[in-house]
Amino acid sequence: MTRKLLIAVFLVLLFIVPLSVSAGGCPVATTISNVSASLTYLENRVDMKGGTDASCVTKTLQSLRAFPSERAVIVLTKYLGFPRPPKNGEAKGFFSHAPTPIDIYPAVASLIANGKAAAPSMFDVIRHSESEAVRTNAAEVLSRVYRSSPEDVITLLLHYAKSANEPERGRLTEAVKIVQLHCSERPAQCDAALRAGR
Repeated sequence: MTRKLLIAVFLVLLFIVPLSVSAGGCPVATTISNVSASLTYLENRVDMKGGTDASCVTKTLQSLRAFPSERAVIVLTKYLGFPRPPKNGEAKGFFSHAPTPIDIYPAVASLIANGKAAAPSMFDVIRHSESEAVRTNAAEVLSRVYRSSPEDVITLLLHYAKSANEPERGRLTEAVKIVQLHCSERPAQCDAALRAGR
């Protein structure tokens, strides 16, 4: 009976306990059962800069790549402007390659993993966010999600820009320029979308 009790306790700890805690107490999502704890941790943070636990926030954001969901999109969108802590030498400007939003902002890669489900939120962020970095990151997410058809993103951005007032119109047209950087494999299609949208 003692052995069965130990096995039962082990199984409870393994499958029922909802929070996977990595070194330092970070609620890192490792299974579908503990994604909720990770999202709750992020939702309850007041200081979006991370403060002393920026590494923990970064690990938690990165862990959500494997678990796309509608709730994850909502939470991750709030963290589009959250930069990970600098790695060795980066604080002094030393990078092994030119950093991209994916390298610096952990929510970007996690939103890309959510695919097209993240698109409506990204368009909304581009229209309404006052932060240039956040808008740039949202455009980067759209560019990566629609990497096989960036012209579709250009078409939608220009469509929204036609009916928008300033400053939204300017934000949408700036986002078009970011998406154009991802048109190297489809330049003719992107050019056609630009001509049709103007």
